[in-house]
Amino acid sequence: SKDFTRVGVLLEHVASYGAVVAVPDLSGLWNLGAAERAATITALHGFLQVANLLWFAGRLDFNRAFLVGHSLGGAGCLLARGQIIAAGGAPPVGMALLAPATGSPTDPITLLAAQQAPRPIMVIHGTADLVVSGVTSQAVYAAAHEPKMLVEIPGANHFGYTDLCAPDNSVCGDQDAPGTISRLAQELTAGSYLAAFVRRYGLGDLTVRPYLTGARIVEEGSVGVTGITVQQVGM
Repeated sequence: SKDFTRVGVLLEHVASYGAVVAVPDLSGLWNLGAAERAATITALHGFLQVANLLWFAGRLDFNRAFLVGHSLGGAGCLLARGQIIAAGGAPPVGMALLAPATGSPTDPITLLAAQQAPRPIMVIHGTADLVVSGVTSQAVYAAAHEPKMLVEIPGANHFGYTDLCAPDNSVCGDQDAPGTISRLAQELTAGSYLAAFVRRYGLGDLTVRPYLTGARIVEEGSVGVTGITVQQVGM
């Protein structure tokens, strides 16, 4: 339960640059699919527009909003994008998907990645992930149009982005395979790429662009991550 509290390390890094991070509790949907997650994401987006006026004096800028999702939440983001636009919302300025569980390369949800263009999309995949295969992450990347990027983290498993895994990443929830890097290493590496993505496309910070093009690599050497690869077009 309370899975919105389980991604704190990753998302606090993003928030530290001035982004507002809103995470819905999807734990009650554990036995449901992408459609139910999309409905929750869309409802949260609508709620935040009301909250923006009530609590934030209109300072939240929905023209710079991102959708970020993990696993089925990633598939939910692909569906929610169209729902948000249909409800009159601005298209998400960026979309980041961690190990998106979208189905086969020809699954209709996978193919929705193409609709994010001309706005950027980032996919993050771990080589030790046995829940969502590299074929699936590659399919989402292939379906997307530029600008797009795929980050592959050696030794990262499926749930190591969250505190569902032990600190050494050897034991995780939901029968996830162990990672060969620590949970903190996985969280910091993914969080660094996510923060660079938000800084570039949400805050206009061009200093992080080399990390998005692959010219520079986020190597969390102090916590044991090396060999990260980046595929990209148009970043």
